[in-house]
Amino acid sequence: MTTVSFSTLSSTGRSSVLSCIFNPAAQVSNCRCDSRRWFKFGRWKSYLVLTSRRAARSRSVFSARLAFSTAMIALATRVVVSARSLRNWMLLPFAVIIGPNLLKGGTEVGKTSRLLPIAASQTINAGIKTAVLKPGSRQPDIGHPRGTVSGAHLLIDAAQPALTGPATEEDLMSQIPDQNSQASAHYPGAKYASMLQSSRDFAIIGTDLNGVITEWNAGARYIFGWSGDDIIGKTVTMIFTPEDRAAGADKKEMLIAAETGRAADIRWHLRADGSRFWAAGELIAVRDSEGALQGYVKLLRDETSLNNASGALRASETSEQRYRELLRSMEVGFCILEMMFDPDGRAVDYRFLETNLAFEENTGLKNAIGRTARELVPDLEQEWVDVYAQVASSHTPRRFESGSEAMGRWFDVYAIPIDAANTSRLALIFHDLTERRRSELALRSSEAALRESEERFRNIADHSPLMMWVTDPEGQATYLNRSWYEFTGQREEEALGLGWLEAVHADDQGWSGETFLACNANQETFRLEYRLRRHDGDYRWAVDAASPRFGGDGTFLGYVGSVLDIQDQKDAQDALRSQNISLQSEVATRTTEVSRLWDASPDLLLVIDFDGVFLRVNPAWTTMLGYTDEELVGQHVTAFVIPEDHAETIKAYKLAAEGGRPSVVNRYLHKDGTLRWISWVAAPLGNVTYATGRDITAEKAQAEALARTEEALRQSQKMEAVGQLTGGLAHDFNNLLAGISGSLDMMQIRIQQGRAAEIDRYMVGAQGAAKRAAALTHRLLAFSRRQTLDPKPTDVNRLVAGMKDLIQRTVGPEIIVDSGDSAGLWPTLVDPNQLENALLNLCINARDAMPHGGTITIEATNHRLDERSARERDLQPGHYVSLCVSDTGTGMTPDVINKAFDPFFTTKPIGVGTGLGLSMIYGFARQSGGQVRITSEVGEGATVCIYIPRHHSEEAMEKDADPSPVLTGEPGRTVLVVDDEPLVRMLVVDVVEELGHIVIEAGDGPQALNALRSNSHIDLLITDVGLPNGMNGRQVADAAREIHPDLKVMFVTGYAENAVLSHGHLAPGMQIVTKPFDMQVLSNRIHEMLNDDLE
Repeated sequence: MTTVSFSTLSSTGRSSVLSCIFNPAAQVSNCRCDSRRWFKFGRWKSYLVLTSRRAARSRSVFSARLAFSTAMIALATRVVVSARSLRNWMLLPFAVIIGPNLLKGGTEVGKTSRLLPIAASQTINAGIKTAVLKPGSRQPDIGHPRGTVSGAHLLIDAAQPALTGPATEEDLMSQIPDQNSQASAHYPGAKYASMLQSSRDFAIIGTDLNGVITEWNAGARYIFGWSGDDIIGKTVTMIFTPEDRAAGADKKEMLIAAETGRAADIRWHLRADGSRFWAAGELIAVRDSEGALQGYVKLLRDETSLNNASGALRASETSEQRYRELLRSMEVGFCILEMMFDPDGRAVDYRFLETNLAFEENTGLKNAIGRTARELVPDLEQEWVDVYAQVASSHTPRRFESGSEAMGRWFDVYAIPIDAANTSRLALIFHDLTERRRSELALRSSEAALRESEERFRNIADHSPLMMWVTDPEGQATYLNRSWYEFTGQREEEALGLGWLEAVHADDQGWSGETFLACNANQETFRLEYRLRRHDGDYRWAVDAASPRFGGDGTFLGYVGSVLDIQDQKDAQDALRSQNISLQSEVATRTTEVSRLWDASPDLLLVIDFDGVFLRVNPAWTTMLGYTDEELVGQHVTAFVIPEDHAETIKAYKLAAEGGRPSVVNRYLHKDGTLRWISWVAAPLGNVTYATGRDITAEKAQAEALARTEEALRQSQKMEAVGQLTGGLAHDFNNLLAGISGSLDMMQIRIQQGRAAEIDRYMVGAQGAAKRAAALTHRLLAFSRRQTLDPKPTDVNRLVAGMKDLIQRTVGPEIIVDSGDSAGLWPTLVDPNQLENALLNLCINARDAMPHGGTITIEATNHRLDERSARERDLQPGHYVSLCVSDTGTGMTPDVINKAFDPFFTTKPIGVGTGLGLSMIYGFARQSGGQVRITSEVGEGATVCIYIPRHHSEEAMEKDADPSPVLTGEPGRTVLVVDDEPLVRMLVVDVVEELGHIVIEAGDGPQALNALRSNSHIDLLITDVGLPNGMNGRQVADAAREIHPDLKVMFVTGYAENAVLSHGHLAPGMQIVTKPFDMQVLSNRIHEMLNDDLE
């Protein structure tokens, strides 16, 4: 048996020591015995008895009951006291937690008394769930959502002797020292009774049977604000609110306590300063030992903060509904978006997560939730996605107006990021301004989460461009958002309640306030329009709309509403009414103006149906074409249009019938038989077409005259160019022919004189002049882009390296030639011989620009030309190799650069240059698919670059020519030679016969075909390109291959006929030799073609 004692505080401030007797071995049922009570708890076989030493004299019987009523018992074996059972004790100051492990043997408790912390009343009220005393521990764990808490105390005294056998009240009393004894003075209970008396956490108020206050402890003085002198002797009704006094709550409370022993006291109470606080406690009836009612004791505690928290929790249950009611009542569209990104993080679309009822009305989009914007509007502009992504990522709200052609609407949008932790969601509040164009700011919303409470609602409301408000069930405004205060200029204390009506126009206050209160009483949706005072004093029309909101149990909670400035709409309506007043007169005026325009227009005006029949014409028809209305209306248009233009005319009125806007020029017959050119534009409307025709006969005549003049000018310019060309050619060829003719004459004279040894120098001179003439023709053909090219894969680095010595000898020792090998240079497909000639020509020009010596730099480089760079060089985008020649000479002016590629243009002295060098290079480059560009500044030298396309084929590039091989092969082949020039044909035949082959001659194409159709086997066809009698050389070759598919063909030509090359390339088994040619070169080519199949 173990004794556990603790003290309580009586209503007079005296302490009473109570004892709890435990007998783990006993099996006693619950019983009542006068002032003694036994209580059995659970299965752990421990018992508690409460008694008192001064029951009759100090109301300690009440104190004992009070002590027990505040006890919570939890076993050391983790018996859990449920939260429901704790509600009855939630506000009581004491709790006793005892278990057998704590009390076993008495010595485990210790030799001195101590206090154990127990859960404070405010903690229990906030939702304590468990109270557990672990085995071997003296301090209980109090389970609570916010952690472990403590408050009241339990006194355990193991020093008292244990009782054996059944315990009587006298036994218990003998264990408790008298308060007045010396032992009592040292008894721990007295000490803690004093602590309770001085505690400020609990108010203890004693009253008599009539409710007159007789006792008032320190806690009551602290909580209520009255001192004992101020309050003792007055009725307890002073601490009740006026409404509770009117309801007789104090009397009802005493009546219940008298009948049942206690009455709950959980309500608002008044302080001395008139403020209210939420109290929780109970009123306990005090009886004497005979059971007679002596008075009452009220225990209570200030629970205002917990009540507010509890109220907030209850309010949060309706916040989501309030949020949705707000969205439902708004007349503007609302939605919550989730941005969608591609793998690179670029916003490409967004999905609708939530929408309100006005969403479809404002956007025309149905069933949007869960679908993407691109899915609903496939052609939606990317700008909408970009601006929403910027708002979501920057967390910065944005207000803007914009239109969507894809949706056919214009919106006022306010985009709002929802949550700083989420960069992909945002809310939109928007209004369709297509018809009304109202200026609204967009509603800022937060993330759609059902658990969000009043904070989310206020966050949205305070960022909304709408004025929003909330009322309680009595119609008193409890909240108005920031937009209301900004618009009206009111302060919060001025607007709450019904103060908002002060901002309403005086003429509208009465009826609007009455309407609002009537709807509030009937809990009805309402919509009001009244004049609202703006902060600058101006009154503007506003629409106030709201819907009632209800709690989960159907309780009416008040309204959530919004106010929208509609002054602009009102102004527009007033303006529309004003316009309608004068509309009829304006229509009449416009009709008169149109009629006058119809009659006065000098152009032809026509109304025609879709079948081409005239319905109405203006007077200009008579003036311009001579026909009257009667002659025109009802007639088909083709009756007046010349037959050659019927097709275009019919096409035009059919296009109008299909909704098009035709534009056509045709010729009409005047009534006098002359022609008029008429230019028409037309547009369909309804079932007819309206057309306007303008007489352009004079303009046509002027255009034809101008065209004839321009043609004459072009012909004159052409003849001038031909004159320049022929003059230059005549000059150069006369010089060359003089050399050739003179040499031949001297050869004839020396032969006649028998001086044959002197013939060689004249022969060399004639051959040199002939070669120069051939070079001149090559330059002319290059300039005309008709030069015969033999493009081959070419390494430009190797070509430059092979030319360097020749160039150095040509330019002389005073010029330094600098060239390098460019690493990684791409191959090109170009005629290497022509490229060598072009390079040599550029270097000679560079030399001539440096009369006192200097440096020539030759450089080849790869270029990747994009669209812009290629356009600057007049090339197609792609890969090119540039071959550039730079000098340090005198440079060129812009005017010289512009004329540099003109034929026969030269800055050199007469007789020094022909003016065809750069023209030849330009023609060669363009024919090779490239370009030539010059950059220069006067005094700084010049750079000329030839751009040649890169060659991607893996064909072998042109190698250095080997020395002429010894001609060996099988003789006796048959060669057909076709040329209309007997002398040239004779020379070719001699070369073939020198090689030991058989020759068949033909003077034109028909003769060649006869030879080809004969029984002779022909191994090689050598034909001139330009042949008489209806067939050129290419046609002869094509016909020959029809007969002999594998026949080899050699073309001999003075220029490259278009018919010779197929898409710029010769067919396999074909070659070209250009005139004039070297006999040794011709002999080598013939030998190669006849013997390549033998190698």
